[in-house]
Formats: sequence, C-alpha cells, structure tokens
Amino acid sequence: MRFSYFSVSPWLTYFHSFAVILAVAALLGGAGGFSLTDALLNDLYVHHVPVGLLPVLLSGLLVFGVGIAAASVSNLGAARANPMDSLKAE
Repeated sequence: MRFSYFSVSPWLTYFHSFAVILAVAALLGGAGGFSLTDALLNDLYVHHVPVGLLPVLLSGLLVFGVGIAAASVSNLGAARANPMDSLKAE
C-alpha cells in the first residue's frame, strides 16, 4: 500500500522546525549582512547609496522560499515512492 501524500496534515506540521530554522537563519543573516555591508560601504566610500531594508527582506524571503521548496520536493518524492522498490533494491 502506497503512502498518500495528500492524506496527511498540512505542510506546516512537517516543516515547522525546518521553517523556524530557516526563519532564524534569514533574520540573523539579513541583520548581519545589512550591518556589515553598511559598515563596509561607510569605510570605503564617503558618499554612497544607503543600504535599504527592502533588498534584505526580499533576499530573506527568497532563501526561505527556496528552502521550503527544496524540502517539499524531497518529501514529496519520498512520499510517492513505493517502499517495495527500495526493499527489492537491497
């Protein structure tokens, strides 16, 4: 009997811990990248374009989206796989 991917709880229950890790990484990486980039530009140039929050937020959302998509594709492939095929291969 194959596992039905669509009969399980919503994706948030599966990816809750992974999503929390990704969110913390995006927040810490965004804050660190924002401050380090601003400090580097202040040291190198007297007049420079200020670093905005919008690119930092968009890059964090992009990283979060790619991470969730990669984990979803991996889990969907495992859910659709026939367990007998893996047992026969061993």
